[in-house]
Amino acid sequence: MGAAMADVEGSRKQKCPDGTPCEAEALTSITTSGKPSSSRRRKPEKSDKLITLKAMVDGAGTTPRAVRLYEAEKLIAAAQRSIGGHRLFDAAELDKLRLIIDLRACGFSIEEIRELLAARQTSPSKESALALQALLTRHIASLRRKLSLITELGREFQSAVVTLDQCATCDDPRGKEACASCDVLLGENTPRCIRFL
Repeated sequence: MGAAMADVEGSRKQKCPDGTPCEAEALTSITTSGKPSSSRRRKPEKSDKLITLKAMVDGAGTTPRAVRLYEAEKLIAAAQRSIGGHRLFDAAELDKLRLIIDLRACGFSIEEIRELLAARQTSPSKESALALQALLTRHIASLRRKLSLITELGREFQSAVVTLDQCATCDDPRGKEACASCDVLLGENTPRCIRFL
């Protein structure tokens, strides 16, 4: 009877991957440090490499809609889904998302961003390096033109702010009627954004 009970208790003991009986504590350490067992395969392991949609949104300072858009455009991709069906992303996708957002803020189109990312993903070779270099050089020239324009518009807007300050302190008794013939608003040196906007 005692031997039979020992056999039953032995069969209830958890077994290590090599088939030998082992303590629960030892099995836990093997499971967490090695591959997950088949019964837990669907549950993602806690890892710094996988992040949630919320972490993507917070980390890039964007919206869930924007993340879904870039995912639909195949610029970023979810690595897998959690057991609850939530998308999980590789941490590298967050850096890529930040780059995409910066490029969009600088006026790059979806197609231009796709071209840049595709050039980066080609097999490393002298030819692909030269192609990427030429592509980036072209975009650098475009960014410099945009930067020059933005700088000029910044100066113009600043001048407009100063001009509008004169309007805010105007004490002409004619009120709005005075604006129709005001040199401050209609002069040759008046910023375009005041004359035409």
